[in-house]
Amino acid sequence: MHVVGNKNYEPITLRYLRAGEGTCAVCFTKRLLDKASVNDYEASFPSTANIALFEAFNQLKEKRSDLIRLINSDDYEPQDIFAIKNDNTIEDDTKKDATQKLYDALKENKIDYSSYYAVMLFDGDSMGEWLSGDRIKEGRLKEFHEALTGKLGDFANKVRNIIKEPKGVTVYAGGEDFLGFFNLNHLLEDIKNASQ
Repeated sequence: MHVVGNKNYEPITLRYLRAGEGTCAVCFTKRLLDKASVNDYEASFPSTANIALFEAFNQLKEKRSDLIRLINSDDYEPQDIFAIKNDNTIEDDTKKDATQKLYDALKENKIDYSSYYAVMLFDGDSMGEWLSGDRIKEGRLKEFHEALTGKLGDFANKVRNIIKEPKGVTVYAGGEDFLGFFNLNHLLEDIKNASQ
């Protein structure tokens, strides 16, 4: 497959689109951003399959230090570990051996894992009323804004420091808003820690 208008006419690997897979234009564009040399694009954001495997890989690193380099590389396809587990065919032959090696190591070391992960989105309630001053005593709005800005910044930094590999990935933490992906092994613990 080739991208129309791509001057280099490089084939698109199965990393970008699998046989029979359909994506919307936005999703497909996001997948190809690393090929387009877009500034400030972080191509190493983990896949959801990788997020689901975070804790299993963390345990495997402790038991098999010889696999750390492979686990930290792009030499395997995380979603294909689940394909092997479910007796499905692996489409990308270029990474098949490395993927099989990690699957076998997880199995041999009796490390349990699931393809499930969690997505969490939250934001503060009634922030517009607080920021407009509707809930603030007369003459204290500036003082309140300064204190609130500091607290919101502290909260965003705290959450970013809690929700990181192997627990999950923070997509956005700013103000009173948060979006993140969680490995299920750490979900409840991290929700509790973020709310304190």
